[in-house]
Amino acid sequence: MAQLSDGTKIRLTSGDEVIVSEHIGGGGQGDVYKVSLNGKEYALKWYANGDIISSIEFRKNLKRNIEAGSPSPKFLWPLYLTEEMYGSYGYVMELAPAGYEDFSKFLLAKVRFGSVAACVESALNIVEAFRDLHGEGYSYQDINNGSFFIDATTGDVRICDTDNVAPNRENLGVAGRQRFMAPEIVRNISRPDKYSDYFSLAVILFMLFHIWHPLEGRRFDNFPCMTEHVELKLYGKEPLFIFDPGIDLNRPHDTSNASRFWKRYPKFFRDVFCKAFSQESIRIDSADDLDRISRCRVDENIWRAALVNLRSCLVKCPSCGADVFLDMGFGTTCYNGKCGNRILKTLTLFFLGGKYRVPVYPGVEIRKCMVDGTSTDRSTVVGCISVNPQKKDMVGLKNCDSKPWQRVLNDGSCRIIEPGRSSQILPGDEIRFDHGSSCKVLG
Repeated sequence: MAQLSDGTKIRLTSGDEVIVSEHIGGGGQGDVYKVSLNGKEYALKWYANGDIISSIEFRKNLKRNIEAGSPSPKFLWPLYLTEEMYGSYGYVMELAPAGYEDFSKFLLAKVRFGSVAACVESALNIVEAFRDLHGEGYSYQDINNGSFFIDATTGDVRICDTDNVAPNRENLGVAGRQRFMAPEIVRNISRPDKYSDYFSLAVILFMLFHIWHPLEGRRFDNFPCMTEHVELKLYGKEPLFIFDPGIDLNRPHDTSNASRFWKRYPKFFRDVFCKAFSQESIRIDSADDLDRISRCRVDENIWRAALVNLRSCLVKCPSCGADVFLDMGFGTTCYNGKCGNRILKTLTLFFLGGKYRVPVYPGVEIRKCMVDGTSTDRSTVVGCISVNPQKKDMVGLKNCDSKPWQRVLNDGSCRIIEPGRSSQILPGDEIRFDHGSSCKVLG
């Protein structure tokens, strides 16, 4: 089908019309154009795929999603449906904000994050958006590297191609990319649902932090040509995580990005990936295995807690100032090759029964969600690890909240930490907060 020309007018089912001004790009489903509507610029996705154009169910689902509205502002959600014209139709959505780059460019090193913190923030934004999506009973069904636009400076994200979103286990004929699909979908054993999304989400997160695919190790050297049969074998029938702790047949080469980045992250974070790609989570032989997989997959709540903890572990090397992740309980060697400074293990604060863990290291911040189990606020800082100005080797906990905290010592005595004040903390101490929760100080 020929592309729409600049100036073409497309009618919407609402009665308005958009005017095409620029061709932005295209893919297997169709083309995307910049259009104007009532003086504002939007994006128009115009279908070229005959199966989609002729599918009554696909159009009906798209209309239903428009009426329901977006579950999160992070999605470039369909806003308006067009009339059928020129043998096709499409929908209108917001444009990705200026400066947001396609995730594929990050994977090709054409774009880099402005900071390590921005990379972690982007992961948190992606995870929370899919948590909201799944909370509404949807599955995305086609998560891949082309689904995301990211602000490299702030880590803010926008998620596109949301016309593929449908209720759990309802498939409208959208074929995903096997590199990102869950093995049960690759093998056509199950229909897409939130559990298959969990697998695809883990793939995206691994690629975000490692610039590498989690299943593509040395085994791929045996298959220089990636045929449909080979993809079925490596992504569907015999998937194997490159860092599987019990099976070393698919390790990445030592010079790969995966090997270079993997060792930089704290053990607790690596362990989440090992769970997400464990054989229990990804090896499937029949529909009887689906229940096991659903219980083993890592959901957004687990990822969110891990990422909040990861952000808390991001510290400055005292020797060279580089950003490094402090591996709580193990210590860390600065991975700046010119430095190599060893940062010793620290005390650790355990919040909400261990859901959140914070190293006692100068500058590390305590967020509201850590001290209040009813809150999802991961941005508001309610405390931080501070240094005694008279004794530089003595660190303490500063209360940045509006309510006093209580420090309970090993002998049972109590100290009040007023807002704006700091208190030394020692192993065995317990800090009690206004919300009824507490944290333990462990060595």
